Amino acid sequence: MRIQPLEAGDQVLIERHGLRAAGELISLGYAPAFSQALMAPDITDAVCVCFMPVVGFNQTPGVGAGQPLGAG
Repeated sequence: MRIQPLEAGDQVLIERHGLRAAGELISLGYAPAFSQALMAPDITDAVCVCFMPVVGFNQTPGVGAGQPLGAG
């Protein structure tokens, strides 16, 4: 794992996705100020956390929940 500065364009993508997520909360009836504070906060101190997963698990409820991806 390594931590590095954002690359060109990352801040725009983060802001865009945050505003979309806030919009989803607003559509569910949450207050705009709350939704934007939760999902689209000030990101001036944001950094990129780079990592490579070594294992993944099925997160779907049901029979295969918790099983490693690719198993059975």
